[in-house]
Amino acid sequence: MTELTPDGLDEQVNAVFATLLDAPPARDDDGDIPLQLDACTLYVSTAYDARAIDMWAPLVVAINDTAQAAFTAAFLNNKFPELKFRLLADRLIVGCRVPADPLVTPHVDRMLGHLSQAFAGRNELAISLSGRAADTPQPDWRDDEQERERTILRTIFELQHADDAISVDDVVAICRSDQQTVLNVLALSNNLETQLRSDAEHDLDPDDAAHDRASADEWKNTSDALRTALRMIALKA
Repeated sequence: MTELTPDGLDEQVNAVFATLLDAPPARDDDGDIPLQLDACTLYVSTAYDARAIDMWAPLVVAINDTAQAAFTAAFLNNKFPELKFRLLADRLIVGCRVPADPLVTPHVDRMLGHLSQAFAGRNELAISLSGRAADTPQPDWRDDEQERERTILRTIFELQHADDAISVDDVVAICRSDQQTVLNVLALSNNLETQLRSDAEHDLDPDDAAHDRASADEWKNTSDALRTALRMIALKA
């Protein structure tokens, strides 16, 4: 059997989507292929090591009820076994993996059909999760605020894994001693931990399950640090 190279896989992907789109697919700066499917932006990524492609899209964004969203993701994973729903911070993502050795056009077309079914209920999902359907506008100020909170969370997470672990005073300073900021960032961290533990329970591959559990433990450490910072700020108020 001829070894499948990254270039060979890219050629297969280009050929399949050229057939489906009636035109050569265009790639973005990350090498992904963005597509429009039922008014949603869908991304096609090539997983070279797995000899597969990943097709994924944000379904609901700016979610306020993230606790409910975690349960919703688990419910949807049972309802749509061909797809994978994940809660990433304040976004509900849907995706799937298609084997690409070889990549078969009918298989891709069928998975696009499953994704289309998932997209059909996005407006109702957005309402139930106190969020908004992806690819719909929202005020610029909220975009900036959510991006700031995600940046704060990532900063704390990365510094916890640096050579010199950060202190609770550092966490408070990064959050600018603002109680609401800590609460919002803590909610994001809790959601990531919850989703990873849910993923570990549903993973078929033991290695994937172990990786998700380890990642969940790391986010728990971040959540614990944020709770300590929250206690410090609240008691000083």
